[in-house]
Amino acid sequence: MNGAEAKPLVPGALEIDHPLILQCERRIMAIKRSQAEGGVESAIEVGGLLRRVKSSLKRGLWGRWLHDHVGYSHRSAVRHMMISSFAESNWKSLAKFKSLGPNKLYALAQLSPHARDRLQAQDLHQIGHNGPRKTLAQMSLVEFNALARSLDGNRRHRSPALQELLRQGVGALERLCHVLRELKGRRLPEGPRSDRFRDLLRQFLELAAQSADGVAVPAHSRHSVDN
Repeated sequence: MNGAEAKPLVPGALEIDHPLILQCERRIMAIKRSQAEGGVESAIEVGGLLRRVKSSLKRGLWGRWLHDHVGYSHRSAVRHMMISSFAESNWKSLAKFKSLGPNKLYALAQLSPHARDRLQAQDLHQIGHNGPRKTLAQMSLVEFNALARSLDGNRRHRSPALQELLRQGVGALERLCHVLRELKGRRLPEGPRSDRFRDLLRQFLELAAQSADGVAVPAHSRHSVDN
């Protein structure tokens, strides 16, 4: 994927039924129906398409389009977009990582450049204190994530993809606070049932679940958004 593929179609100006948005939507759905959906190339392409649509839609339409038109949760969309952003920023070394699969590639996207360099510096890595030595490809996802966390000890240095994720979280929180200020003093229906409120709250909770420190969102909180 080259850099042009992730650029917005028309920045922040398009409606959901615009032909360019529909074209991206059809391509995403074709990939979802194909057997290659779970592959790295498909994850990169879908992520690039999602990034284009997100930056092209008018404000407030992204969450509805994502749920109603392509059937992705916000969390799943962020995952694809991070993989796409990582692939675009690290295209020279991407060939080394493609064989690891999308799950490990997603984990790599969250690491600092320093931690990724340390992963590439040697072929075999010690698993735990007394475990065997394995290549990245031989490791289970649990082993891979544990190794990645141990190497990324300096939490002040975030990867560009993770920084983007955190910016999205802050943006969602700011929009949620703005809505809460607008609703202050008003009598709200039980729930509340404001579609705008629920969409923003759902986005914020899902982004919180993807935070750098792995903040878990209580199940009752996620459920209450949809009630």
